[in-house]
Amino acid sequence: MSKIKIRVQDTITEIEKNERYYIEVEGRTFIGTILENMDFDYDGRVFFYILTEEENEDYQIVEDEIKKIKKL
Repeated sequence: MSKIKIRVQDTITEIEKNERYYIEVEGRTFIGTILENMDFDYDGRVFFYILTEEENEDYQIVEDEIKKIKKL
């Protein structure tokens, strides 16, 4: 399984692509899978695509907005 490095609250964490995670960002929570790192940053901000289970759609999140991530 492929791993992605992601910074959450100043801690680097390795997560597995296509595994289910609980993800908390400012004002919203998701259950979904991280599909990929979008491989670019904008003003030092790193973006990821996730597929949410609730809406079954792709959603972009910014690494520095993630408050918590936990594998389910």
